[in-house]
Amino acid sequence: MAPDTWTWRSTFRVNAPRTQRQRLAHWLRRLAARIDGLHSLGIEVYSEPELTLAQQRQCILRGLALTNRLLDISARDEAVEALFQARNQALFNDR
Repeated sequence: MAPDTWTWRSTFRVNAPRTQRQRLAHWLRRLAARIDGLHSLGIEVYSEPELTLAQQRQCILRGLALTNRLLDISARDEAVEALFQARNQALFNDR
């Protein structure tokens, strides 16, 4: 009888080239980023049990949506702090 346990493993790598081909692709992504000023990610996903490509994409897209939300929150917080500093300079004189 099999025990009532399960195992899984996953690896998520971003811009972590290991082979010559991956190093070349990473170099080209960095070059493109310098040219157009945009970010580019090389994402490698490994999991046991294996996830379908659709499942991997869904996870990555949800992660990017969360990143977008966190960036928005951080920008809002910076704007609020700048407003507080502009209106209440005496509170921030010790910085």
